[in-house]
Amino acid sequence: MKAEECKMGLLCQWLTGCSKSVGLITFILVTIFSNHVSTQDDVVTFDQVLEAARNGSFLSVDATQQKEMAQLDYEIFKTRLKPSISLDGRVPGFFSSSSAITQPNGTIEFQRISQNNASLSLFAQQNIPLTGARLFVQSDLQRFDDFTLNNRLYNGIPLRIGISQPLFGFNQIKWDSKLAPVYLNEAETQYNFDLENTQFQATFLYFQVIIAEENSKIALLNTEVNENLIKIAERRLELGKISEDEKLQLQIELENARTNLRTSNYNLQAAKNNLATFLYSSSTFGNSNNSIDISNYTFIIPEPLQEIMIDEDRAVRMALKNRPEIIAYERQILESQRNMAQVKAQTGPQMSLFASFGLARGSKNLEQIYADPFTEQQLSLSFSIPIVDWGRRKSTRKQAEIQLQNTLANISQDKIEIENNTKLKVREFLMLQQAVQDQEAIRAMADKRFEIANERYILGAISITDFTLAQREKDQTRRNYIQTLSNYWNAYYSLRLLTGFDFAKNEQITY
Repeated sequence: MKAEECKMGLLCQWLTGCSKSVGLITFILVTIFSNHVSTQDDVVTFDQVLEAARNGSFLSVDATQQKEMAQLDYEIFKTRLKPSISLDGRVPGFFSSSSAITQPNGTIEFQRISQNNASLSLFAQQNIPLTGARLFVQSDLQRFDDFTLNNRLYNGIPLRIGISQPLFGFNQIKWDSKLAPVYLNEAETQYNFDLENTQFQATFLYFQVIIAEENSKIALLNTEVNENLIKIAERRLELGKISEDEKLQLQIELENARTNLRTSNYNLQAAKNNLATFLYSSSTFGNSNNSIDISNYTFIIPEPLQEIMIDEDRAVRMALKNRPEIIAYERQILESQRNMAQVKAQTGPQMSLFASFGLARGSKNLEQIYADPFTEQQLSLSFSIPIVDWGRRKSTRKQAEIQLQNTLANISQDKIEIENNTKLKVREFLMLQQAVQDQEAIRAMADKRFEIANERYILGAISITDFTLAQREKDQTRRNYIQTLSNYWNAYYSLRLLTGFDFAKNEQITY
């Protein structure tokens, strides 16, 4: 406001003694004060947008759902390590028809059959991850009714305990036990990365609004200044103090300012719509339960953080510790090792041992099955040994080994890329940290120079060319400052994204 008051004083000095100019002085005073005294109370801050991005954007919702899916997958896996119990049955199993019956002499007679064959089985099993074995306990009961002969029989297994043990085979559950925690850890780390990514993208979109908003303010101010200067120029032209050419140049500057104002206003609304769309819808800020229309809101320019000193080596260590890719590399190695183990098991000798011990009995009386059963034993060893495969086993194993070596080579290359990207981003941020300070100082000097040039032009001390140069320099330095500040904040959140570390708070990022 001090600059505006100074400008008013200079205008009054220039126009003193011109009785016809009292109305012009009043007009200029009212115009400047009405347009430059802010009454805008509806504002959106950078922190509000970041919070909305974490809590309500499409990306954050998707990240939450992916994390929940991974947690459910892990819970499902854990149930496979616990005993399972099932009850199977067929009650009734009635059958009535005419069927071919082979007689003792080998002939066939067609007889009517009316039967019921019902069964009930209670089965429990437990997987053993260490060996891949399956322990089971079961109890069966079967009832047979022959309604044609009026006969009824029972067959039952009150108790059977057994084990099925693959030998030299692929132990799927053992590898699942190794991989399941890694899958969950990767998903939870990816969740942190995804939420941080929402902040990175929100930062870019927020500053697109800031840049568009600043361009709109610059265009509006230039329009107002040039409108006021045109009025002064018309008075000077009447007094013969300026040429028609100078007035025409001012009119050209005014039309350019008006064109820039229309373009910048359109770009501002487009930038706000892009941000609102990212945050959940095309016209609201926040979530559906507490939405705010941002189309007419002013966005606050965030100040840079206090100076942060970041060590490149430490940033690299954080990246190699916190990035989801690092856990993905561990998972890829385990998967390749699992594939090798599976190939070796499938192409080598395979054996399976089955053994069980229990009680069994068939009888016409149900009570006898449980009161006086006899013992039941089962033991079997099955095997399959490849003899001639024409080199298929050797080639398949070699293929799996090459895939593992390729995975290790790719991981090594990716880690080098992460290290280099992290170092470059640290250097970029430190450079921009200083650049923001430099651009702010340059902007302040350019603003001061424009104020002086504006005052001197009103007094007729400089030409319209010098005034225009000062105005354009002021606009460009303002744009340069906002763009540098945008680059600064984007680099900061990009560095957080690369390392999973908050260097301002000196702590790991966890959501």
